Amino acid sequence: MKAAPRRVRRNQTISALRSRRRLGQKSSRRKKLLMLVLAGAHLCGLLWAYQAVKPVVQDWTRLREIIVSGLDHVTRQEVLTRLALPEQVGLLDLDLDELTARVKAHPWVANVTLERMWPSTLTVHVQERRGAAVLQNGNDRWLIDEEGVLLEKSAEPYPALPVIVGLDPRIVNEAAASIRPRIQAGLHAAALVSEVFPGRPVIDLTQAGVIVAELSGLRFAFGTAIDEQWTRFRLLYPAIRGKLAGTPQEVDLRYAQKIILRPQG
Repeated sequence: MKAAPRRVRRNQTISALRSRRRLGQKSSRRKKLLMLVLAGAHLCGLLWAYQAVKPVVQDWTRLREIIVSGLDHVTRQEVLTRLALPEQVGLLDLDLDELTARVKAHPWVANVTLERMWPSTLTVHVQERRGAAVLQNGNDRWLIDEEGVLLEKSAEPYPALPVIVGLDPRIVNEAAASIRPRIQAGLHAAALVSEVFPGRPVIDLTQAGVIVAELSGLRFAFGTAIDEQWTRFRLLYPAIRGKLAGTPQEVDLRYAQKIILRPQG
């Protein structure tokens, strides 16, 4: 008979614990709801504040000046035309990557750096390509840079620059991946022969895998190992200098361990 009161007390204790738990859960839900309400109110306040200051920020950061530097052949107007910016635009709205790509599409532009200068200025620094050779095709001349990029068709002879022949200008850009390395190799050969012999080198790239450099009555034929072949020639040059004087000579450097001399036919 004594066990019954104990069970009653135990049940009462369990009931009291459950009541406290339910009260705690209700209190926790109220706190979460209150936090959500406060967060929503805070967000609404931020949105209201943003809408209030947005016109001020837009006016403060509206693009008012464009500073362009590094120009020689390219004109400021050409840069502005490629940027193609609307009259009313903010610095925050500019896609600098897209604008950079537009300016770099100009054949004379090697690189360009765009930077926002707050609150209302865009700076554009252009690094131009430099003419390294004249590509001759019939009576037409094209100025090209050291990477083999066609810069412009020109009537100027540019007598201080080497001449490249044997390439059609129409395929230089179309087949850039294969043509430009040949042009770069030809320019390298021109620089090497110019260190020893006077005159304006003419580089013939007609035959793939062969570079012919002609100046001072000498015609040098290089293979793909230009530096190795030229080093061998420089070592033997004192011994064959006399044979190269007087009559035009072909100097074939393409074969390992030897140099072939023959009169130009």
